[in-house]
Amino acid sequence: MPSISDQGTAQLLFDKKLADLRPALHRYCARMASSVVDGEDIVQETLIKAVEAFGREAIDNLDSWLFRIAHNAAMDFLRRRRRQEAIYSDEDLETMIDDSASAMDRHATTIGLRTFMQLPTAQRGTVILMDLLGYSLREVGDVTGLTVPAVKAALHRGRVRLRELADSPSEAISPSLNRA
Repeated sequence: MPSISDQGTAQLLFDKKLADLRPALHRYCARMASSVVDGEDIVQETLIKAVEAFGREAIDNLDSWLFRIAHNAAMDFLRRRRRQEAIYSDEDLETMIDDSASAMDRHATTIGLRTFMQLPTAQRGTVILMDLLGYSLREVGDVTGLTVPAVKAALHRGRVRLRELADSPSEAISPSLNRA
């Protein structure tokens, strides 16, 4: 059994890692849920589960372990939302963008977010983890529970679908003002 000082050091390192990864976890969860507020709820659930589970078993890769918890929490949330037949809201997409990104990146993210949200969750998750957060194929597989070939397939399909959606004409109707 580890000594009390070892446990304290491990807890401090764990707390620091949680603080460091929290922004990336939030970006992932917000994009998976298509809502900043729901993403925050998922992150809170993730952090609670991680704190409760920390120390019960050996953790090889803390980043993958935390993203795996976040991924499972996001999938549970999406299933609950689908069951409850929640109404889609046109939330301000500017609030989902990483403020540390350049203006051009924020603009591109806003334009593409509605298109991006049309991807199935497995494709959306792999594209977010790989292309936006920079995780490796193996790490994405650890987080999503998919094999590396399945990650490659979902990533390829997601990228192809995003290109198809980007190339198709926009079907969005611009809002019009009442003459009065």
